Amino acid sequence: MELMKITGDLLQNTTRYMEEHYEETEKALMFHMEKCMEEYDRCQKEITPIPLQMIAVTFLNTAVYFGEPVLRVWFYGKDKIWEEPLLIHDMECEWIFQGWQEYEKALKAYAKEKRMKEEEGEVLKRKMLRVYMKFISCYMKYLLRGVRELEVYKNIVKAKDMIVTFGEYMDWQQRIVIEREEIDIFQHKEETLQYRSFTEKVYKKKEFFHMDLTGCVFLNCKFESCEMENVWIHDAIFQNCIFEKVHWKQCEFYGATFLKCSFRETDFCEVKEIQENVTPGELRSFYKPVEYVECTGLEEK
Repeated sequence: MELMKITGDLLQNTTRYMEEHYEETEKALMFHMEKCMEEYDRCQKEITPIPLQMIAVTFLNTAVYFGEPVLRVWFYGKDKIWEEPLLIHDMECEWIFQGWQEYEKALKAYAKEKRMKEEEGEVLKRKMLRVYMKFISCYMKYLLRGVRELEVYKNIVKAKDMIVTFGEYMDWQQRIVIEREEIDIFQHKEETLQYRSFTEKVYKKKEFFHMDLTGCVFLNCKFESCEMENVWIHDAIFQNCIFEKVHWKQCEFYGATFLKCSFRETDFCEVKEIQENVTPGELRSFYKPVEYVECTGLEEK
């Protein structure tokens, strides 16, 4: 029995389950997120108007060990991250752990075969749980970013750079959403362009060279006669955007979504759309394939 083999089986089974139940999973998650944000909104209006700095969706190791997995949502006010949560909300998450109990049995058999001590087997289980949850985080970053569309989320008073994350409590966190101020891509003093929003911008005869636009959202924007070279648009969203005479060269599209966009006289040279050969140690950086939803002009691609 090989550890990589049984772990690979778990990840494959989880992938299959997520693909088959993605919409219902997203709906259930958004239902819970909407309920807890409504509660926070009431607290913010009736008790304390502290701006929201962070929503941390975390899994609890102990709950998994006792066979009752839950996700805990922590709401933190400005400058009080991990100190004094303003609200705590628990939600069931059995859907995350489809196949985990069988995997635990396989790990136990593996530990017995390798003649591990009981405490060594427990250490192995904790280690593999972390690997598994980092794998889950690759799905959560797409499932959770839908919170931006909830009306209650839009109404909540937020602090600068408010962030939504998923991960382990007071440990690693996968960034999902960062509410950063809109800036000029070509004229700015900020350290990063990641996780920015750009609305109704027109980029004409612009050169986008060596830019990291990870997690950015472009809404109703137009790109005309532009050069895109060595640009990363990992997990970026382009909605109702127009691409006319745009040249993409050696860009990475991992996880990007093009929704209701139009392409005209646009070419793609050495563009990477699907991440390949991902090792277990790189699971946190795993991306879904690029998606083109209700787009036109792709016959030129």
